[in-house]
Amino acid sequence: MKRKCLAVGIILLFLGTCCIPTTAQNSEKSQSASRGNWLYVGGSGPGNYTKIQDAVNDTVGGDTVFVYDDASPYLETVVINTSIRILGEEKNLTVIDAGVTNYSVTVSIHADNVCIENFSIWNSGWSSYGIGIYSSDNIVISQDIFSKNIGGVYGETSNHLYITENNFTKNQEAVTLYSCVASVISNNEFLNNTKGLIIDSAGTSIVDNIIKGGVVGIEINAIDISIFGNTVESCQIGQSAMGLFIDSETANTRVQHNIFNENDYGIFSFGAMNNNITISQNTFSNNTYGFSSHLCSRIRILQNNFIRNEYHAYFEDSWWFQANRWKGNYWDDYQGKGAKAIRGEALFFVIPLGYFHNPLLFYFPWKNYDRYPSAEPIDIREPISLGLILSK
Repeated sequence: MKRKCLAVGIILLFLGTCCIPTTAQNSEKSQSASRGNWLYVGGSGPGNYTKIQDAVNDTVGGDTVFVYDDASPYLETVVINTSIRILGEEKNLTVIDAGVTNYSVTVSIHADNVCIENFSIWNSGWSSYGIGIYSSDNIVISQDIFSKNIGGVYGETSNHLYITENNFTKNQEAVTLYSCVASVISNNEFLNNTKGLIIDSAGTSIVDNIIKGGVVGIEINAIDISIFGNTVESCQIGQSAMGLFIDSETANTRVQHNIFNENDYGIFSFGAMNNNITISQNTFSNNTYGFSSHLCSRIRILQNNFIRNEYHAYFEDSWWFQANRWKGNYWDDYQGKGAKAIRGEALFFVIPLGYFHNPLLFYFPWKNYDRYPSAEPIDIREPISLGLILSK
């Protein structure tokens, strides 16, 4: 079920009329609008600005900067210190190009309640970003194109970021969130980025995105993460490419109703020890490994489809008595009798006499069991609205 309209509706309801464009006019700047004044850049009307930064410098909170595509590309970097919205005329034609100048961020946000919509954002500086968000809350990044940047969007110590309906193509890291809280990444397209999403931020919801190509589709290392309704496929560049990488600090996390297709690893989890992680109602298909874990325990793997993977599942986990929990999954190689064995290895240790601090570690062949495997494929369609996801 599509949730695109609902996702955008929640964002716009939260920020009022922040990102609703009106019909642009090639006329004077500072026209009256429902929220503050409108300032125009690059058009033919009297009083239009030549540079986006000059218009931004003349804004007050609640103003809108409308940027025409006539004078594109805008060869500049932009710093925003006011609660404003910046709208491009047409996202494919309205380009902000930083020109790979030093370590420059193409657009830097240092204020709350900012909206950026309908731009192509290119060529951030070395080790830098297309949009950088710093200690700023309630930010909307919507319907933009990020291409040929080191990083697409970077957020740091910022809360309630809404990154929706954007296209990220051939960036090294498309979206990185660090020490942010309660952000939503929804309905975006990620194509051939080295890494799609890197999330070290609590309470992030990753919903209805399409992620194709690269080394890692999604990497998470935080608490209270929801990953719903995404398609992650063709992460095969280099060895051990992963659709979803769950790192050791991840906890209280749900991965549901996603498709992981044609990756080296559909999901790989490392070091998640009894961290309340549930992986349910996903489809793993045509991967080298569907699900794999190393030094993990008590991950719940429930009611998923494992179809045409070279290896449906594998584990090299810590304590044999704290095994991952498997229940109700569909396995296309299941013969329909008894429990389904999942082969892997379990860690055992021996403490030599007098060497308590230097145990000897050994991995031995071991099995987990799905004791109630499904005889038929499971319908993974997501009946839950984004509003309910965010309320949990």
